[in-house]
Amino acid sequence: MAAPKYHHVERFSGSGDMGRDVVGFLTDQLHDGQWHNYQCKQYGRNLSVGSALLELGKIIHFSHQGAFTLPVEYTFVAPKGLSRPLEELILAPTSLGRH
Repeated sequence: MAAPKYHHVERFSGSGDMGRDVVGFLTDQLHDGQWHNYQCKQYGRNLSVGSALLELGKIIHFSHQGAFTLPVEYTFVAPKGLSRPLEELILAPTSLGRH
């Protein structure tokens, strides 16, 4: 799969990032158009379900508040990997309601 060609890339960091660490905008409409979110987690351990849901919740909350549209792709960057329960959730997303 070829890497997407972004119109613009923006790095957000620190408090107030609204769940966005690195954003690739697919159009010149930026957050009003299609965009990809890369959420970077450099914890000393693997990424847990709770931490992942917290980050997803931020994106959903701020989108609902009108700060931006939802991203068309959301990628976790986690050098220590994902916890087994998070891997299972990603492989069976309909189970999300049980968390």
